[in-house]
Amino acid sequence: MPPSTPAVPLAARKAPLLTVAGLTFKDLNKNGQLDPYEDWRLPVAARVADLVARLTVEEKVGLMHYASNQGAFTGPEGELLDAPNRPLPGAEGFEPRFDGHLPPAPYPSPREAVLSRHMRYINNFGGGPPVVEARWNNALQALAEGSRLGIPIVFGTDPRNANPRSGFAQWPPQLGQAATRDVGLVRELAALANEQQRAVGVRFHIAPMADVATEPRWPRIPGTFGEDPELCAELIAAYIDGLQAGAGIGPQSVICSVKHFPGDGPVVDGYDPHNHYGRWQHYPGGQFEAHLRPFRAALAAGAGAVMTDYAIPLGIDTVAAGFSEKLIAGLLRQELGFDGIVVTDWNITRGMPWGVEDQPLAERVRRIVASGHDQLGGETDTDVLLGLVQQGAISEERLDESARRILTPMFEMGLFENPYVDAERAGELVGGPRATAAGRAATRRSVTLLKNADGLLPLGTGRRVYVEQVAPEAAAALGTVVATPQEAELAIIAVVAPYEVMPNPTFFVPMGPAAGEGGGGRRGGGPLRHEGTLAYAGAANADELAAIQRLVATGLPVVVLMHLDRPAVLSEFIADVAAVVAHYGADDAALVDVLQGVARPEGRLPFNLPRNMDAVRARRGDTPHDDPDPLFAFGFGLTYDV
Repeated sequence: MPPSTPAVPLAARKAPLLTVAGLTFKDLNKNGQLDPYEDWRLPVAARVADLVARLTVEEKVGLMHYASNQGAFTGPEGELLDAPNRPLPGAEGFEPRFDGHLPPAPYPSPREAVLSRHMRYINNFGGGPPVVEARWNNALQALAEGSRLGIPIVFGTDPRNANPRSGFAQWPPQLGQAATRDVGLVRELAALANEQQRAVGVRFHIAPMADVATEPRWPRIPGTFGEDPELCAELIAAYIDGLQAGAGIGPQSVICSVKHFPGDGPVVDGYDPHNHYGRWQHYPGGQFEAHLRPFRAALAAGAGAVMTDYAIPLGIDTVAAGFSEKLIAGLLRQELGFDGIVVTDWNITRGMPWGVEDQPLAERVRRIVASGHDQLGGETDTDVLLGLVQQGAISEERLDESARRILTPMFEMGLFENPYVDAERAGELVGGPRATAAGRAATRRSVTLLKNADGLLPLGTGRRVYVEQVAPEAAAALGTVVATPQEAELAIIAVVAPYEVMPNPTFFVPMGPAAGEGGGGRRGGGPLRHEGTLAYAGAANADELAAIQRLVATGLPVVVLMHLDRPAVLSEFIADVAAVVAHYGADDAALVDVLQGVARPEGRLPFNLPRNMDAVRARRGDTPHDDPDPLFAFGFGLTYDV
């Protein structure tokens, strides 16, 4: 029997309602009759087929462009602005984030993007209060509902729960979750992320990263589950299960876009492929399949989308995955059988066109579509693809394939019935006490104890402590925070893993220390760019080693809190200090809880820690655990009773 009520309760702001056989439907195209795509009783495939047949070429092209919203058109209360509140790409006063090979794409207003360019997927970068974001999303959904066919919008986001500026509840990034080795915890945190993202109207999660971190100098290791393919695969599946709310896409789902196919981990010498000098991946150990393993697990778990890579996989193809018919149409579509959405990474056509730098923009776009991609990430210049169709270089039937894939999850999630959210509830739910408590517990559990000489930890209370780069307000839980080492019983210093800034940095530049809870830690404040050394000698932050050595010279027991957002060489100081506590983005209060003994460290290393840079340079960059004598091996972690 057909359903008597839609899976998602109807809500309309611009479209009239129709009553047919005692049931209510939205008249999305405002023609006064019930058309198949408006009929929630029909199978999704039938609704999609009907809508695709109604689309103009311009509307199909619009669906294939995944736009970005950085808040420039958001008013203080969530109003939809028609004029930007700051300079936009291509405008005077705008500083581009990358040395683009072509001028930036046009940055249309949301009204133009939705009504004139027919875009329906928009990446929200967040940053404002959740209630403001939810109101703005609702306003844009109403604008879309009033359009010719009333097609709703899918708002996307990168992960926000390891970004203290997001307003969302905080917990460790994927790397810290991997340190817990707890599949159930990863699923629980993903489900909480689902709840928070749906509350503001976000239904497309540009994550998880399925990349296997086999090159320890790569700057994006914090976003991965580490260097072990099997652990990565197991946790990727749990993550997707939590975000997508079980098998398949349904009314409670947030689509996962697993990235960066076929695996960004084996970058040459750790250089990141956002940059021209980092545009290659290599497989000296013949381990291409190891990097594919988490993607296989993601597809088996039902991932709704895949994002492709910037880099050129040496020995596999001569162009980046974003342009590769061999990797997308051949491997991903045909061999692996994936029929969901495939989207390029952001701004690939203009900024990172590796392997096709000598080709004009239109040819780059043609190759993306011909390779099997459905959407151009971050692209807004719809005229390029439209021109290719008008010239006969791309058929309208090819557009239909992508339109079907793009529209299907929109129906499955119930967005045609109700794309709106309760904005005031979003303000209460996002960052609320339940998610905050779960995140805090996960953060404590991820902390990894690497050294604890003579059982110094836990410290308990009543100590006289001297701290550097730790918020005194947080450290006060340990006893009395004193002003000089001479007054102290022990010293605690927070540092970040060594890093080197490459010439002409464009992406993943050092951000500097960010305030942790209490105003002073390294929570999320480590450098985002790490190419080069893993040792302090010669590093951009070599002064941190000098600070550790200065404290050791006082004769005090020294506790080092290291933001280990990638493997690091600890041999320069570990023999001289009393304890080393590693974390993956913990705030000061959580770290003090572990030091004090309120919580115990349970984390285990998600990668090997090398003894020296010679060992790092000797590694085959595609091969997991390719270090015969690490200082600390994958899986190492001490603990103590509390």
